[in-house]
Amino acid sequence: MKRITHRLFSTFFLIALLVLTIGVACYWYQIQPLLKNQATTTAVWWTLSLFGLMFLVLGGVLFSFLRFHRISQQHLFSIAYIDPLTGADNFNCMETHFRERVAILDGKVALVVLDICKFKVINEVHGSERGNKVLKEVARVLKENLQKNESFCRAAADRFELLLSYQDRAEFLQRMTQLTSRLRRECSDESEGLIVDVALGIYEITDMQEPFYIMLDRAHFALENAKSASLRKYQFYEEESRTRMIAERKIESLMENALKNREFEVYLQPKCDFKTGRLRGAEALVRWNHEQGIVRPDDFIPVFEKNGFILQLDMFIFEEVARLLQMWQQKGLKPVPLAVNFSRLHLNDDRFIPQIRRIAAKYQVPNHLLEVELTENVIFQNLQRAQSILGNFHLYGFSVAMDDFGAGYSSLNVLKNLHFDSIKLDKEFLNGFDSNPYAQNVIEGTVKMIKKLGVQVVAEGVETREQADFLHRIGCDIAQGYFFSRPLKAETFEQMLPK
Repeated sequence: MKRITHRLFSTFFLIALLVLTIGVACYWYQIQPLLKNQATTTAVWWTLSLFGLMFLVLGGVLFSFLRFHRISQQHLFSIAYIDPLTGADNFNCMETHFRERVAILDGKVALVVLDICKFKVINEVHGSERGNKVLKEVARVLKENLQKNESFCRAAADRFELLLSYQDRAEFLQRMTQLTSRLRRECSDESEGLIVDVALGIYEITDMQEPFYIMLDRAHFALENAKSASLRKYQFYEEESRTRMIAERKIESLMENALKNREFEVYLQPKCDFKTGRLRGAEALVRWNHEQGIVRPDDFIPVFEKNGFILQLDMFIFEEVARLLQMWQQKGLKPVPLAVNFSRLHLNDDRFIPQIRRIAAKYQVPNHLLEVELTENVIFQNLQRAQSILGNFHLYGFSVAMDDFGAGYSSLNVLKNLHFDSIKLDKEFLNGFDSNPYAQNVIEGTVKMIKKLGVQVVAEGVETREQADFLHRIGCDIAQGYFFSRPLKAETFEQMLPK
């Protein structure tokens, strides 16, 4: 369009110049001799006046066209590249001019994605008009905080993208801290209960040839990590985090078929009597036997905790345990109690106890042979709910153990309010006990206190003779750890059962 305008203007100028030249030539060589006649002179001047008027009209038309074209171009540019609400650049503008803007900054450059936390709540509680005002205020603060050659855009809804220069991470994080503080201070209205918080995902641009959409994807990934953080709401993109996320996504894509194909296998770690060394029970542990190799529990259990699949897996393990107990009874063996550790998610699931009872009844297993393990931190998160669940389990004859006792700060408070059949000391209790007399006193005092409550004490992570002798001496009842036995396949464990 710009080329057409230039051509029109050039053509008009050439035509006008050509006509003017011809007119001057005619005047000097043909018209001037005739001007001695008054009538002829009048006709010539009228002709020239008409020509001049036409020239002016044509020029005015061209000027109006050019002006209209310029206004139209500005309007089109505004539609294409300007956010109508905030007046800031929009995503198209950032994407179109990204390379040249990075080149102008000429140094270390960071692509930052900023998101207003819980902006939908602001719109719902305070109205969309108030929400729009917040967006305008955020855009204003961002603009005022830009340094030379830096830029930003409103990408979509409550999300902004910034292209910023920086020297090092420490300085940049300080700048981001100041920016988030100013946004909260100037965009919030505490009198209305309106608090504006933001999260920032930061990607350091190291490869200028990398496609823009990849850079943006990585900044968004950092943003998601920042939004899930409890304190600092800004995160740099780390390749390790992305690798971990890809691994998690792969696990999630396989988990349903793995459960269906029975790739999850129960291993049993024996629990032995400290006094006699006899088998007293076992804890059921899960292993994932994938066709590409064993998947470690530390790799998949946290993923299943996050996406809720752990609810299905726990019940699968519990049913496998019940099936094993039934099979051993049918073989004439004397089964020992088996414990299954359940996720914190079960505490909020009303189906938890009914499912446990249904599975026990299905396999005709005495309830006292099935032990439910709940970790200390799970119980403390919802103490009232835990009290109700423990009461119901005891009502139906199931044993309940507290796992990882001493791992947190809530242990004594939990003991004060809840009754367990056994307490499992966290293996971290034993770290450095042999060289630390204070640690020995703490462990001994803890064991004596639990024993006074009439509760069985189980020590996890027993790996050396020294640990075993010490724990036996101070009164621990049951040992579980590599010193006594590693986790075993069900067929191997079966051979240890008395007939």
